[in-house]
Amino acid sequence: MLNVADIGGTKISFAQMQSGQILWSEEVPTPKVTSLNGFCAWMCNQWQVLNPLHCGSKPVTGLAISTTGIVGEKDVSSLNPQTLDWPSPFPLKQELSKISGLPTWVLNDAQAAAWAEYQAVKINNPTITRLMYLTISTGIGAGLVLDDVLFRSPAGLASHAGHMSMTSDGPQCGCGRKGCLEALSSGKAIQAQIAALGLNLTTTQAYALRHEPQLEKIFCDAAYWIAQAIANIHALVELDLVVIGGGLGLQPDFLDWIHRSIQDQPSWSQIQVLPANCGRQSCLQGAGDWADAQQATATQAPFFSKLTT
Repeated sequence: MLNVADIGGTKISFAQMQSGQILWSEEVPTPKVTSLNGFCAWMCNQWQVLNPLHCGSKPVTGLAISTTGIVGEKDVSSLNPQTLDWPSPFPLKQELSKISGLPTWVLNDAQAAAWAEYQAVKINNPTITRLMYLTISTGIGAGLVLDDVLFRSPAGLASHAGHMSMTSDGPQCGCGRKGCLEALSSGKAIQAQIAALGLNLTTTQAYALRHEPQLEKIFCDAAYWIAQAIANIHALVELDLVVIGGGLGLQPDFLDWIHRSIQDQPSWSQIQVLPANCGRQSCLQGAGDWADAQQATATQAPFFSKLTT
């Protein structure tokens, strides 16, 4: 039995997994993170409270975490503090393991989702070996599986596609660059564009009115930049498939807008784009599957990178 969590900028999903299956999951708002020990103690307490409500007191053998931000070998950090501002240094894995007394594994959230989606796709499409998962939510993240290996890097920067600069005259991004994909197409970016119109609407409320001309332009423009980013990455690594997830990415019509923008591009860049198989639980599933494989020993998980966090 694994305790699993997916840490996002606005919410944290807590869950338990057994034999690769998510038994239950619940979301809570992400608290302001001011200290390492306080945050990790709070997380462990959430599982203590929630587990008996769903599964009784079955023994837990480890913790599996997916999180926004840069997940390095020693700690996690913020690439865009506007999404989630981690104090520095922030050795999340080590502190959770210390407080819980359990082995702990941490993956970047988009990388975790990429691994879950890749495994789901391989069941019916065994020839797929090069996949990108792109999450469009509060922020924008990506995970890559290249030649059956989850692509990772020691410092944790790899695959942060949300911080590709798409236009030199674009808005300032929280990462310090201008015109990043995340500053153009993320939930936070769209919220800022809605506010600039003088509308007192949340992104969710605006999306419900998405066919109003001013709002439709905002969402279609966001989809356009995402399609451009997909083409850029496809040109760099030659993908077999792109999978879209995230709170905004899985909304009705949004994937259609991305498809239309892709179809307007040259034929070589018209990569297949599909919605996430695992839906909103991609990150939980991938983090748990990763931890299961690491727990079973690296030799039993030949598709995984040799890096462990």
